[in-house]
Amino acid sequence: MWRFIGGKILHLIPVLLLVSLAVMILINLIPGNPAYAILGTQATPSQVRIVDAQLGLNKPLVIRYIDWIGGILHGNFGTSLFTQQPVFQTIISRLPVTLELALLGEIIALVIAIPLGVLTAYKAGSLIDRSSRTVAALLVSAPGFLTGLLLAYIFGVKIAILPVTGWVPLNQGVGENLRYVLLPAITLALAQIPIFMQLLRADMIATLQEDFVLAARAKGLPTRAILLRHALRPSMFSLLTLSGVALGTLLGGTVIVESIFSLPGIGSLLIESIFNKDFITVQGIAMFIALAYVFINIVVDIGYGVLDPRIRRRSTA
Repeated sequence: MWRFIGGKILHLIPVLLLVSLAVMILINLIPGNPAYAILGTQATPSQVRIVDAQLGLNKPLVIRYIDWIGGILHGNFGTSLFTQQPVFQTIISRLPVTLELALLGEIIALVIAIPLGVLTAYKAGSLIDRSSRTVAALLVSAPGFLTGLLLAYIFGVKIAILPVTGWVPLNQGVGENLRYVLLPAITLALAQIPIFMQLLRADMIATLQEDFVLAARAKGLPTRAILLRHALRPSMFSLLTLSGVALGTLLGGTVIVESIFSLPGIGSLLIESIFNKDFITVQGIAMFIALAYVFINIVVDIGYGVLDPRIRRRSTA
């Protein structure tokens, strides 16, 4: 197992280097000079040159990239141009909000999608199956901002049972925290449920035709046992991969939801940094999300090896 994990980490190092290089290049392609974010638009060229020298912006891109990567390896993501605070500390202070939102959204999606996927696979072609697929198509086609606004109007304004904006940390009460995070998490979950359900349904339909499932049926095992004990586990591989990728995507994709519900997470920090032309923070957030995404992929690969030892043996052979 340790050789398997080490091999996966070594394979992902080049990916991280390519991502970090792409982040640096793309950030430097953004029009404007960070010096003007500090000095204002009335700054003189000589003042801009002084600030560029202080920030190292007058150095070649390659040198700046090497300095930046060296800083990241030591946990230094730079200093915000707007707040003058370390970027890494700012991201870590906002991370609990985004992480809780993404995890709760993922959990809600899986809790609903797995039973629906199993049921629609077992009832393939029935009214339940066709109805579920129609609703899934509607949810997939609905933009996230529209879903969020609709939920906010129904549950926050019309019925008025949940708050629409604001945030209460977990350490100030689990109940109050859930009241504020529930609507944003459901908004994220509604976009994931149909994808998870359809994927599991397709894999379950294929698994139910396998010889070992047919043999279990021939032995007279109850349908519930066949579905949950024999067919569900081998059908979970694709869902495991997709849920891991989706979690990484949600960490970087909560921007719209956090903006709609005014949550103090990484997504709202990214929006604020873009408006403030705080390129150093934008660059740090992009790299942090990339690192989180790669880490989640490693965890997913390890989960694959745990579920199916054959994958682990092939990777270390």
